[in-house]
Amino acid sequence: MIQSILTLAGRDWQSYFMSMRGPSILFGFLGFLGLFFFIWVQLYDQQQIQAIQTGMGGPTIELILSQVLRAADFFLVLVVPAITMSSFAGERVNHTFKLLQSSPLSSWSVVLGKFAASSGMVMTLLIGALIFPFYTIAFGNPDLGVVTSAFIGIFLLAVSQVSLGLWVSSLSKSPTTSYFITLLVLFLLMLINGIAPNLQTGIGFFDQFVAYLSTFEHFEAFLEGQIGLKHIMFFVLFTYTFLFLTVVSFDSKRWS
Repeated sequence: MIQSILTLAGRDWQSYFMSMRGPSILFGFLGFLGLFFFIWVQLYDQQQIQAIQTGMGGPTIELILSQVLRAADFFLVLVVPAITMSSFAGERVNHTFKLLQSSPLSSWSVVLGKFAASSGMVMTLLIGALIFPFYTIAFGNPDLGVVTSAFIGIFLLAVSQVSLGLWVSSLSKSPTTSYFITLLVLFLLMLINGIAPNLQTGIGFFDQFVAYLSTFEHFEAFLEGQIGLKHIMFFVLFTYTFLFLTVVSFDSKRWS
């Protein structure tokens, strides 16, 4: 089973780089993050000079990384749909979906293979993004615990988004439809953090549940160096739920 998952994952991961999609996603993601990193380094230097002149405390170097990773959260909303949109919808367009359905692999093996490939692409992006903390370590003294926590958080956030994208792709007839629906849902999940405080339905459990769905709130805890079980379990349950829904969706089409 594991060998089958890895084989499917390897095939799909290679497909990202057999076209311009993979390199475009990689260089676009790192390029935008690099721009934000440059801007925040400039602001950090200016604020440090002002702090010295006024005798007040300046910003910490961890602030640069936290702001860059907050920007990464936004860019992932744009990038993850591009990574997952063809996972199943692309198989339909290429007329290979029937082959996938008739393969001897179990539905969980197919879904986990797709998930591993998309998560591997996300890992490729995040490995590339390690240049930013390495830069701050080389020229500063950031808290390595906070840096580690922040990257654990961005990884958990990204793979949870991948699971949702796979589910949408399994329901969509075209990669373009999958992209825009995933983009919309991820954007709404990011905005819930701002909507929840203004949501007053009078139903306490419902209001709390909506607030709990905010991916930004859970990710923010990791940026502050808090690797709490509550936040880890949120991303784990989120990921498992949408992987399960993807299996159900694939099964419904497989045996229909």
